[in-house]
Amino acid sequence: KMLKIIGEHDEKTIAQARNVLAKGADKFILCADGHLGYGHPIGGVAAYKDKISISGVGFDIACGNMAVKLPVKASDIQNWERVGSKIAKTISFGIGRNNEM
Repeated sequence: KMLKIIGEHDEKTIAQARNVLAKGADKFILCADGHLGYGHPIGGVAAYKDKISISGVGFDIACGNMAVKLPVKASDIQNWERVGSKIAKTISFGIGRNNEM
């Protein structure tokens, strides 16, 4: 199990992320804007064996973003850092920001 925490978060939010891992997720990333949710931190991403959940409890500020299923397995991706950078450059997050997609 892997937990990656970006930024500083209160202990309740981190404990909630750990609980998601304990309930079946393989990996969890708590993003910089993350905060306590209803069982799954808002601003957190959970990865399971065959799926990724960016919305364990719904959406927050990034409500204009959506998930897209790709014909690629996680094990086929060699450079996760590059993928993450590309997503961050392409998709805007925050109040008043828009995506062109």
